[in-house]
Amino acid sequence: MMSFLCDVFTRQNLLFKLLVLLVLVLYSLSVAKLSHAVESADSSITLESLIDKNQLSIEIRVQSKAPFVVKQPIIVQVEVSSDRWFSKGVHVTPPAYKDIVFLPTSSSSITGTKKINGQTWTYIIREITLYPMQEGVYELPAFDVFASVNTEYGIVEGVFKTDDFQIEARMPKVVTELDTGVGFTTEIEDNLIVSPSVTLSLKHDIGNEVLDITDVARTFNVGDAVTQTVSITAKGVPAMMLPVLAQTQLSGLSVYQQPSKLSDKSNRGELTGITSQTTSYIFEQAGEFTTPKQVLYWYNLQQNEVTELTVPSVTWVVKGGAISASSDGNASSFKTWLSKYSLLIVSLFILIYVLTRLAPYRTNLKALYLSLSQYEIKQLQVSLRQEYEQGNYAKVCQLLYRYIEYQDAQLSKIGSAVSLLNHHHSNERGLDNSHLNNDIILSLKQFYKSDSEKHSLLERLLTQTYSIDTAAPLTDEQFNTLLQVTVLLKYNQSKGSGDISASAIKLN
Repeated sequence: MMSFLCDVFTRQNLLFKLLVLLVLVLYSLSVAKLSHAVESADSSITLESLIDKNQLSIEIRVQSKAPFVVKQPIIVQVEVSSDRWFSKGVHVTPPAYKDIVFLPTSSSSITGTKKINGQTWTYIIREITLYPMQEGVYELPAFDVFASVNTEYGIVEGVFKTDDFQIEARMPKVVTELDTGVGFTTEIEDNLIVSPSVTLSLKHDIGNEVLDITDVARTFNVGDAVTQTVSITAKGVPAMMLPVLAQTQLSGLSVYQQPSKLSDKSNRGELTGITSQTTSYIFEQAGEFTTPKQVLYWYNLQQNEVTELTVPSVTWVVKGGAISASSDGNASSFKTWLSKYSLLIVSLFILIYVLTRLAPYRTNLKALYLSLSQYEIKQLQVSLRQEYEQGNYAKVCQLLYRYIEYQDAQLSKIGSAVSLLNHHHSNERGLDNSHLNNDIILSLKQFYKSDSEKHSLLERLLTQTYSIDTAAPLTDEQFNTLLQVTVLLKYNQSKGSGDISASAIKLN
């Protein structure tokens, strides 16, 4: 076919080309029209007409076995069968009805085939679960059913209704004959759970601490808050149908009941409803407080028995003064915290104020700290030893001069301007090892003149620095002796010369 078309389009006859294109267009339109006719059935063919022709059937039936009790799950099946097959499946919408709870319809269905008069039919079954909430007879109206069937006339689909049906629910005799002292009441009906299996659990905690039976009986303080959590789990019952515990108000307590947490789980098609109900009790004044007992009633469908599930009464003993009515718990807690840490808060503000006032003097404070800690002196001592060990004797002499000069300035503050000037002048000279200022040498000799031992050690240092004669190196002990300053310098600066006199404070 493709080779034929290629051959046609390669011809030079334009009229022939247009003729072939026209034939192809007409052929496409006829195919589309035929397809639409096949897919769309005659409008006169409906689901009802298929039922009349015995090509489609619908049936609604109650799958669960009677008799039924109040709050029992009842399964209703809607089966749609066809002598051909289904196109878009089957969907069922139950009616709204007072005192009946319908579970949401599931997307799953039961499918299969069966023989009718020797012919194979396909079927789809949808299940709907409902719960009668009150005792009585229920006349349920028709359910809406959508079906889409692929027939010999095309696809036929639409919505049709089932037949009406009736169910009756009774309250079990073992429930109505419960020995409660006041007979059967609506409270029993409201707190009734109909299920093959029910569990109830109770937990108390204060903060992150879980309380056991012994802890619950202990003494609490005003302002404490105890949280009670009751969890109920029931098979075959949706969580929304499980009873809600009554909220009890007690004078001297604030009671806050949180919204119930509901969840439904399904395991292989079996429904389990779970509800968790939390109540917080805040102790506002001292005393003894008792919550009332609450009872739930579990009717076991399989054993026809009633079991009482009890939320026991709890008594709390609270000590301490009452919380002021004008203050809530948060305000009281804040006042307690404030009184406890008020001294610390005041001290912190004073510290901040002092630091703010001293900020302009931070440079002088830093200098004072360095002076008191003798940081500069310690650094000079380290440098002196390092330079001496490396044989830089000229630099040792210069550092020794600065060492004596700095200690004198720190102790007496006499001649401080000279110290800073000489310090700046020595920095400008760069402390080179090739030249030592004569003023420094003279000053050192004058300084150690009164101590013969130190003067002799100084002469050995100067000999190592400038003389070609060899001199024995100073030992560590001798070098430490040389660094012991026992004289306070005084300066009278006059055009670069220094007049040095003595005093009597020892520095190390």
